[in-house]
Amino acid sequence: MKKSRLVIIVAIIALLVVGGAYAAWTSRTTVSVNASSGELDVAISATSVGKVSEYVEFAKNNISVSEDKKAATVSIENLYPGAEANATITITNTGTIPVKLSGCIQERISAVNTETNKALSAADAGMLIVKYNATAVTKNGQSKASDSSSAANATLFSNANMVIEAGQTITFDIQIMLDQNAGDGTENALYTFKFTPMFVQAN
Repeated sequence: MKKSRLVIIVAIIALLVVGGAYAAWTSRTTVSVNASSGELDVAISATSVGKVSEYVEFAKNNISVSEDKKAATVSIENLYPGAEANATITITNTGTIPVKLSGCIQERISAVNTETNKALSAADAGMLIVKYNATAVTKNGQSKASDSSSAANATLFSNANMVIEAGQTITFDIQIMLDQNAGDGTENALYTFKFTPMFVQAN
């Protein structure tokens, strides 16, 4: 009887020791997973000016790129019906993964008469028309899309679905003009607007 009791006690102690050792071993076991993800980043890499009608004041220094290179502010002066100014903004995919153009925001910053320094009426401010032609270098070659707006705030290229591979570019050729029906209230006007292209990771 004493011998069987001793065997049971020894067996219990042995189980406790084995269980404790297993618990100590499992508590020190870790699973390490190495995962890496690409970097999403774009930057305005170049700006240039094309055809500009006579008397219109527009040059490369009228295109100001933000410090983070994500947006450009454009100003133009002395436009008149029938006149135009052209510019190109190039954006480079500086990240490591493909990106998709999800849209562009055009925001009117100001529209003022340079002689009186007064803001134009809403109707006269709305006479500025900006047309965009986008060309992207995609995996399958060039892809093109176009859009335009005269609104104070507009979202453009919402359905373009243009995918730009890492290291490739998308260019926006911009044509700026006044509506043919613009009246005397647009004389001596200085228009300023901000252009912000937006990108998301391509699926």
